[in-house]
Amino acid sequence: FMAKMVVELPLLFVTSAEIWLFGYFFCEFNGNFIVIVLGSFLIASVAASTALIIGSAVPNVKKGMELTPLCFVPQLLFAGFFVK
Repeated sequence: FMAKMVVELPLLFVTSAEIWLFGYFFCEFNGNFIVIVLGSFLIASVAASTALIIGSAVPNVKKGMELTPLCFVPQLLFAGFFVK
């Protein structure tokens, strides 16, 4: 688990920085660029870690694919994305 995450962390950071590098300056967002990139990086790290834990806990791919939405959909619902 730790070895995979150590290898994945630089890729997650570069991806987050690349996405926000274009979006931040083209859309002229207000706020600290570094804080936004670090927040996006932490969210990506949590998502990757959760998916890795689910994949490690189940015996086969089919069960993992069935269990993943059961983990991520309630997070979206309770985070308030669908509240007006």
